[in-house]
Order: sequence, then structure tokens, then C-alpha cells
Amino acid sequence: MPRPAQGRRVITVLEPRRVKVQGDLFHGRVPEGAVYAGRAAPGLRRSPFNNPHRVGKPCGACAGAVHTLDEALTLYSAHLDANPELVERARQELAGHDLACWCGLSGRCHVDELLRRANDATRHFSSAHQMPQTSREEATT
Repeated sequence: MPRPAQGRRVITVLEPRRVKVQGDLFHGRVPEGAVYAGRAAPGLRRSPFNNPHRVGKPCGACAGAVHTLDEALTLYSAHLDANPELVERARQELAGHDLACWCGLSGRCHVDELLRRANDATRHFSSAHQMPQTSREEATT
């Protein structure tokens, strides 16, 4: 971490991220401070931001079609495009929060797209130049 100039302190700004629901399907726990963005499961209410397009199982939203991950993610993006009120709700309710899902963290997930869209409106820079984790100095006086 950079050393602050005299009379200043360094504040680390962390981007909201995807986190995994902890526990098993019957005892899932959302990490502290995160918001659940998945389908209903024992003890977890269905999020309005869940991906209605399942991967590898018959999809109720698509008359039983079985989707690959790429297809499900493309369909989720189209779902958000077709529902701008849902994206606006995500910006109001989810911006700045970590989002939890059951997907493993090493692969792609609908929450990645949801994080991007929920937080775009809160940024003061172009999406072509995504701001990484940064440090900034603030005067302490």
C-alpha cells in the first residue's frame, strides 16, 4: 500500500465483487454484507435478480430447453436489456454491495453482469476504463 503524504491518510476503495454462498444447498448462508442474487433454496428467498435461465437442466423460462453456460449468460443479458426497470432497481438496491450466488468463483456467473450493470451508474468514469481497486489520499486536517 502506498505511504501517505504527511497530514494525509490512505483509503482503499474496493469494488463490489461476487461471493459464494457458504454451506450446502440445505444450509446456505450469505456472507456478511453481501446480497443474495440467486434462485430460491432452503433458507434463501428467490432474488428478483436471479437468472431465470438454468444451465444444464430444463429451463422453465424457455419451454424446457437445456442451456450451456454461454447461452444462459447471453439470455440473462438479454433479460436485463428487456427489463430496464430491473436494472434500475439493481442500481438502487445493489450498487456498492457484494453479490452472492451458488456458482463457483473460478467460472463465470450471471452475477458478474449484474455487478457491472448495478455499479455502472455510480461510477464517474467510462466503462472502457474500468477503475481497479485503488487507494486515494485524504487530508486529515
